[in-house]
Amino acid sequence: MSGSPRERVLLASPAQDSCTDRLSALPNDLILRIMSFMNARLAVRTCVLSRRWLHLWRSVPRVNAEFFEFYGATQTQSGDEVPFKRFINRLLELRDPVAPIDKFWLRYSMAEANDIQAACADANRWISHALQKNAQSVEVVVVNDTLLVDHVIFTSRFLTRIGFSTVLLDKAINPKPYAMVSRIHQSCKPDSWSMVSGCKLLWIDCVPSELTKTGEANSGI
Repeated sequence: MSGSPRERVLLASPAQDSCTDRLSALPNDLILRIMSFMNARLAVRTCVLSRRWLHLWRSVPRVNAEFFEFYGATQTQSGDEVPFKRFINRLLELRDPVAPIDKFWLRYSMAEANDIQAACADANRWISHALQKNAQSVEVVVVNDTLLVDHVIFTSRFLTRIGFSTVLLDKAINPKPYAMVSRIHQSCKPDSWSMVSGCKLLWIDCVPSELTKTGEANSGI
């Protein structure tokens, strides 16, 4: 290589930089922000990258629970639900207990079940856990069947956004399942939701203080 020693060093620098692990050099807060855009299963898999990454997934501020990462794991859809439920249950159990959850996002495909409430119990427990961790946003998208959600779990002063698709408030638990939706609608910004038709699709942005009042009034619904 011709040129002065200084020129040779400068020419060699790009090749050396290409082998540098710049991602691990970032501060934890920024890495966690990046991991927030990953589905939960992929976020957990980053633990094998290095010792520093071993426990980072336990503090990711967003939980993106994607059923279709487990689709095809068995011969049936009901069989696929088993590893998915096991994974999400363990994920929430092993998270850092002091780490908040800013957003909980769930995409779920439910197999037909004789006891629909029992089939929905896990999803209700996951949503409740996220709200106990002060989640500001809860979005649930269900494919195939309909998820029954217990309205009582939505008592939170931190929740500002709810997204439902193919979700019903549970009539068996709440004799007036749409009363809470009406109250939340009254506390929301104008034009902030797209449509409510039998609570099949609901996407709203709520004022936190007003949503807290809604939650406190649940006993009167």
